[in-house]
Parts: sequence; structure tokens; C-alpha cells
Amino acid sequence: IKAATPGMPVQVIGFTEVPTAGVDVYVVDEKLTKQVVSERKNKEKIMKAGMGKSLDGFDPLAAMKDTDKKQLNIILKADVSGSLEAIEQTLANIQSDEVHVSVISKGVGAVNDNDLDLASVTNALVIAFNVKTNSTVQKNADRLKVKIYPFNVIYELFDFVTEQMVRLFTPQYEIEHYGKVEVRALFKSSAAGQIAGCHVVEGKVMRNATVILLRGKTEVGKYQIESLKIKTDDQKEVLKGADCGIKLKDAPELKVGDVFDVIGEKQMPIIFNGK
Repeated sequence: IKAATPGMPVQVIGFTEVPTAGVDVYVVDEKLTKQVVSERKNKEKIMKAGMGKSLDGFDPLAAMKDTDKKQLNIILKADVSGSLEAIEQTLANIQSDEVHVSVISKGVGAVNDNDLDLASVTNALVIAFNVKTNSTVQKNADRLKVKIYPFNVIYELFDFVTEQMVRLFTPQYEIEHYGKVEVRALFKSSAAGQIAGCHVVEGKVMRNATVILLRGKTEVGKYQIESLKIKTDDQKEVLKGADCGIKLKDAPELKVGDVFDVIGEKQMPIIFNGK
């Protein structure tokens, strides 16, 4: 047909990109078309420089500043608008107090060079759902060091994003008490300095561990074990009931009766529930 009247359903062929469902399409003369194309190219240049808005008016850099949380930025491409909406809703359900998942750009169709430029500027994950990436775009992605992650199953995509999100969490540690050591004798060496003759009264003591120096009920400070020996032999650890020699790094003058509370930091498992 040469023309379509209001209310007439038609198929339109010839778009260089697949329009998003629901957008308005205007018929204009050739002069205005050239003007629009020129403006779009200028906007592309601005976007590539990371200083302006993307072509649909969405400002990805502004979106990155909407929260004080750490950002996991995602550029999402899918085969059809239905998939795009379903994935975006799924990602919106991933919540945490520390990391915010932000879809900074989305669209129907294959990953293109604009997506790669934006990903390079914003350090975003490029996710391609049910779409293939042509060799030219892949070469450009390799050049920009942008990785494209292809998926065909939504729950696998969800698991991947959750895993990437958890990687951004700040590790949490708790103090773990390994043992207690009592200072029973003191020795001084011109080469090694002050050496504490110790007895392990609880648990174990390890080389390079941290100790809390206790003098009575007073905590003097925390110090690193510089050397741990039985007689003249270096030890990795000494167990309860054994005697050993310990040299602390940068410790004050020790006294007989001082106690070393041997501690370490244990990383807590990361527990995350997307809801």
C-alpha cells in the first residue's frame, strides 16, 4: 500500500533498528529527516563521551548518582519487548541494602556499538537475551574490553546478576579466638630483641597471628607475632600444653604473667536473599 489511514493495522519494513513497543512514529519530509538524523548523531557523540543523555532521553550517568549505594549497572538487550519487560521486572526484585541494580539502558534487538560505548563509560554489564552478537560488534567489544553476556533462560540471567551483585558486597569479618598464651619467662637478645618464653594454656598459637596483650584485666594493645619457635626451630603453630618462644612486633616491655589472647579475623559467609 502507498498510505495507511488512521486505525489501519500495517507492517512497516525498513527500520534500521527495532522500535520499542508503544513509541510514536512520525511521518516527516526528507529535509526534517536529515535534521533529525544529524541531531541523533550529535547526541551519539555526546553519549560516547559519557557527558549526556542516551537517545531515548534517559540519562544513565544521572541514574548512577540517584543512590549512595554501590551500583551494578546493566545494559539489557532482548529479542522481543515482552522478554525485555519480564527481565526488567525480575531484576527490579533484586534488592539489597548495599548494592543497587540499575538498568541504565534497554532495548529490543542485538547489541550495537552504542551499547558498547555506554558500557565502556559506565562500567556496565551488557546482557543479551536471546539475541546474537555479530562479529563486528564482538570485535569492537574486545577492543573496548567490554564483555557481552548471552542468556537464553531468565532464571540463569537472574542468578548471574545476583552473583555479580554479591561480589560488590563489603566483606564482613568477626573476631575468632584461637587460644591463650601465658608469658612465664623473658629473654633478651642483641640480635632478636625481647623474647617471651610462653606456655600455651588454651587452644593454639600460630605464627603471624595477632594477639591481644592482656596485663591483668587491662588490654595493653594488639600486636603481630613476628616469630614463633620451640627451642631454635621455627613453628607454624603450637598447641595447648606446649612451651614456645614468641617475639612480638613493636610490642612494649613485656612482663611475666602477661597473657596473649591469640585472635584472627574470620570472613563471614555472605547471605543474600533477592525478594
